[in-house]
Amino acid sequence: MIFGHKALITIITESLILVAEVASGMLFHEMSILIVVINGMCLLTYRTKRKILIQINYPS
Repeated sequence: MIFGHKALITIITESLILVAEVASGMLFHEMSILIVVINGMCLLTYRTKRKILIQINYPS
C-alpha cells in the first residue's frame, strides 16, 4: 500500500493529534480525581476541626 506524501503526513498528523487528545484526556481525568480527593480531604478535616472546636467550646 503506497500513500502519497501528503496523505502520509495527514495520517501521521491525525494520529499524533489523537494521541495528544487521549493523553490530555487521561491527564485531565487524573487531575479531576486528584482535585476531588483533595477537596474531600479538606472538607473532612474542616468538619473534624469544627466538631472538635464545638466540643471544646460547648462541652455537653
